Parts: sequence; structure tokens; C-alpha cells
Amino acid sequence: MEVIKPVKSIQDAVYIKDFKFACGHSVPIYQVNSIHSLTQIIGYVKYINASYGNVLYRGQCRLYDTIKPGIYRNVNSEKAKQKRDQWLDKAIENAKGDKAFSKFIHLENNSKDKEMLESVFQHYGIPTHYIDVVDNHWIALW
Repeated sequence: MEVIKPVKSIQDAVYIKDFKFACGHSVPIYQVNSIHSLTQIIGYVKYINASYGNVLYRGQCRLYDTIKPGIYRNVNSEKAKQKRDQWLDKAIENAKGDKAFSKFIHLENNSKDKEMLESVFQHYGIPTHYIDVVDNHWIALW
């Protein structure tokens, strides 16, 4: 397999530096100064990563060296993780126990209810086990 190096020169974009993740992988960071350069970078990223699969985007305002679900951010111990999990489980049980709310979001009293509730919670900014990624750069930017 041929390894394609990221280009450092793209019109209307300025290469800033490489960012290294905790896993050891590095990516080039650019300051993008036009929609055209954004489109060019996106096309190039999709091209050089085609053998890995789809390129997914995470809309965020800063770079993190790891990607943790919101529920585990700023948590450094197993005990604290368990406490967060218990808190979320209690919130899910409370939501399932609210008949009007359950009917409103169409809960079906089965194993999928927890997944559905976590996705609803995620949408409204409640920390969950999910990591919010999309395959559309415009949605990520929004």
C-alpha cells in the first residue's frame, strides 16, 4: 500500500503544525482562509484516507489528544466512572418512569430504550457514552 504524505501547501490555507494524538498518530493542522481551501482540504483528506474507510468529523472548538465520551471527561478513576455511570442509569430510569415523556419520545419498554434515551440526552447536551461524529463537514461546522 502506498503511503501518501499530507501536503503542506494549499492555496488560501496555512499549515500550522502537526498535532500528535495520545495513540501516536499525527495529523497536519491548517488555518483555512476560504471555503475553496476548506473544500480542497476535505477532498484531499478523503483521498488519502480512502483505504481506511469514511472520514468522520467532530465539531469541536479545540483539539484533544484523546477522544473520550462526555460522561468520562475530567474523570480519572474507576470509582468516578462508576459514579457517572450510576448517575446516567438513574436519569434513564427516571425518564423511562415518566409516562408522558416515554409516550412523547415513543419508548417501547425494551432493550433499545436505553440507547434511544442516551441519544436524546446527547442531543440536549447531557453527558453520555456516545461520541458525536458526523460524515458531513457542514453539519460538523454548524
